[in-house]
Amino acid sequence: MINARRRSRKRRGWNDGAVVDWAGLRHAYGSAEDVPGHLAALRSEDEDERREAFGELYASIVHQGNRYSASAAAVPELLDLVGDPSVPDRDLLLHLLGIIAIGGDGMWLPGTVRVAELRAKGLVDELRAYEAVAAGLPLLQRLAGGNEADADVAASASCLLGWFPGETKSLEILKNRASGEGWASARAAPHGEATRTAGPRGHAVSLGEEAPAAPPGEVSRGEAEPQGEVAPLGEVAPLGAAVRVDKAEPAAVVGVGLVGLADGVPVAEAALGSDDPIMRWAGAVALARLGVSRGEVRDELLGWAASDAPGDPSIPYLEGDLGGYALLSLQLIGVDPLRAALERLRHVSAEPALTALVVALRAAFPDGPVAKGTGFRELSERQRRLVRTLADNPGAWRYDGMEFVNFSLAVSDHGLPHGHDRLREYAGI
Repeated sequence: MINARRRSRKRRGWNDGAVVDWAGLRHAYGSAEDVPGHLAALRSEDEDERREAFGELYASIVHQGNRYSASAAAVPELLDLVGDPSVPDRDLLLHLLGIIAIGGDGMWLPGTVRVAELRAKGLVDELRAYEAVAAGLPLLQRLAGGNEADADVAASASCLLGWFPGETKSLEILKNRASGEGWASARAAPHGEATRTAGPRGHAVSLGEEAPAAPPGEVSRGEAEPQGEVAPLGEVAPLGAAVRVDKAEPAAVVGVGLVGLADGVPVAEAALGSDDPIMRWAGAVALARLGVSRGEVRDELLGWAASDAPGDPSIPYLEGDLGGYALLSLQLIGVDPLRAALERLRHVSAEPALTALVVALRAAFPDGPVAKGTGFRELSERQRRLVRTLADNPGAWRYDGMEFVNFSLAVSDHGLPHGHDRLREYAGI
């Protein structure tokens, strides 16, 4: 481990070789003077040491999706690491770079990062973090573009491209992967079949997989309380060999939509016409993002939005919540999402329910929260429908067997009672 108190120099021109005074920067637990030591440990041959370092960084510089002054400062070294084929676990480091860039993806989907909003709100740390990762886009494109021998690294890099829209080169890379010309990872699977994977260690990981500290659309700030242990990273399956496969990637189709260029429409159209339901979902999501609103797109999105289909772990967006992503996309094509959102709230819980709730609240409360003390009968018909649905479906409020605080907060932030029991009483149930 290097001396964590010393000043370190950024390398390879990611930030003009500027010297970083880590002790003067902050992360979730205070001074960031420990960050260079953890970054150095990511090169260790000792897997336990690497995992501990990754866990410390994950818990500090992107705690619950928040960014701090140390977040952007860590990016140049992380870019050096992912660009070095001798470094282990580069797919995990790309995942970390993604969280540094955008926080949780639920804050931005169905669109991409709203840079003007970050500036207008004075979110300096978030803006600098996003711009720092954007400076490494040429490297991310190279890793995703087919020359990378590690399939999981290439897949992880490709999942970041859509968050930096308007790039023709990114679009071409994603079009190739979307049409089946990308790389996939073969691993030992039941009955010996090869399975497509994406994300860290062969597991697709959404950029919002850790529960946010605040409801979607808000940015929680402040330092975290010290914790005794870092959460385990989970069991890791052994990787097989990287092989070339002729299988299109739904995640790449979604990325084509996020890039936001009209030349991506044919790829999304082809996906919508696929026999694979996940490809059709991806095609509809991408087309909605690209402004195509014809009937087939609407019907595909509505079908997914109101469904109780389980999430797909191979899709590294919104934790694989396909129905939630479809529901969010309805607004892009001018479809009223309230009915689909209410139907979805009858079937889902935890984060998927929170996504459906946020959509329903926006649709039912277009003018914002009602005044405190507003009676149930004083609500609009659409608002009463939402309240009744929430009151009749206690499962939507649950997360790991307990009432989900973020769900309750989202409800009470709109002038309604806090908590399921109070809402039932309010509705006269």
